Amino acid sequence: MIVTEHEEQHETGTEAQPFMSRYLSTDAEGNVSLRVPHLDSDMTEEDGVTITAWDVNEGDSVYPHDWMVAFTFQGEEVSLTIPPIGAALRVVRIEATRGQIVHLHDPLIVLSIVEPLSVTA
Repeated sequence: MIVTEHEEQHETGTEAQPFMSRYLSTDAEGNVSLRVPHLDSDMTEEDGVTITAWDVNEGDSVYPHDWMVAFTFQGEEVSLTIPPIGAALRVVRIEATRGQIVHLHDPLIVLSIVEPLSVTA
């Protein structure tokens, strides 16, 4: 299973809310923090997710939709991509290590915005 923000949405009332938006936050320096999102509609904070691989390293330059991290969740391999936030990014800090068990809303990674991506017509 591959989970990316642009493919998955949760319904909130009559409006669709982007899947990852609730799991991103920005700090005072403008860094973007990503927390463990719902990987399944029935996922709870007690459910453990094991990080099996990081596809990025601290200091790497990354772009939206680049592969970021792989988990094992309920016996399935689940991969996440860099969220599509419209900017070239740099990995500031990886908050969880390979082999670590994390839970819903636990910190995963901190990214800094390097430059906005240009849109061409």
